[in-house]
Amino acid sequence: MTTTLTSTQSIDDLLAQAHQVQREWAGLPLRERLRPVRALRRLIATECDNLCAAIARDVGKPSEEAIGSDLLSWADACRFLETQAISLMRPRRVPSAQRPLWMWGQSDTVYRRPRGVVGIIGTWNYPLYLNGVQIVQALTAGNTVVWKPSEVVPSCSAALFDLLRRAGYPDGVVRMLAPTRENGPALLEADIDHLVFTATTADSIESLDRLAEVVGDLR
Repeated sequence: MTTTLTSTQSIDDLLAQAHQVQREWAGLPLRERLRPVRALRRLIATECDNLCAAIARDVGKPSEEAIGSDLLSWADACRFLETQAISLMRPRRVPSAQRPLWMWGQSDTVYRRPRGVVGIIGTWNYPLYLNGVQIVQALTAGNTVVWKPSEVVPSCSAALFDLLRRAGYPDGVVRMLAPTRENGPALLEADIDHLVFTATTADSIESLDRLAEVVGDLR
């Protein structure tokens, strides 16, 4: 499931593989994509002590805070997907009251489709909750994920990735880049279909400026 770039492999090669796997993953029924979510929620509970230890090593949170801020919230997000994802992803007819008068007599249906390859530049302060929820939501919707974790939470990143593997996610649906600062901008400029980014205020301003430059170049 993981990929670390080497001198002979470009991020473009990795993205091409992610796009190919995404088409296969999105073709599975939603109930199939939800099976690893159920397994993951159980693993969060059974691996609670190990996950708390990883959080303590990386960011110094005591177990009580780690359970409340990361583990329970992550498990609850998984539970929400288990119970609500099918209805949320189902095609929805737009009621006539929500259509303008000039569309009288017409019908409108909203279809939810996966975006494709989702790039995630991970955060450090809630290393399991925020990263875990973003990854699982993207996967449930039929996307594949290329994830650049924070360089300051190596234990949590390794633990999170191991749980995804053990939960049963297929090889290739999640690819983890080396947690270097250089891989963040590289992912930003790569052939991804959607970007999820969480950072501190100073980093956000710098990265948003760079994002504006990239978007401007694409116009």
